[in-house]
Amino acid sequence: MFRILHGQTGGVVRLMVFGEIDLAVHDQLRDGILGAVGTPGITAVVVDLGAVPMLDSGGIGILVAGRTAAQKHRIGYEVCRARWHIRNVLDAVGVLDVLTDAS
Repeated sequence: MFRILHGQTGGVVRLMVFGEIDLAVHDQLRDGILGAVGTPGITAVVVDLGAVPMLDSGGIGILVAGRTAAQKHRIGYEVCRARWHIRNVLDAVGVLDVLTDAS
């Protein structure tokens, strides 16, 4: 079962994502990330993929869209704790460094 838990410490929102990221959950993931990025007073968004066993190409696009939105809002954005096979896919498509750089 897919879900996103939200936590906030100061101006940093942490989205803890659980479950497979596929077409069935794209809207929920997009809404969660873009909603967090657009929250007034937020300085950074961290997307924690530690409990995500599978990420499809659409999910990768949503993660990248989150980074783009964060840049427009001039806040930090980072994807963290992705499992090795997901990190390998993100690296293969050329977005690992962009998504895991917290700057």
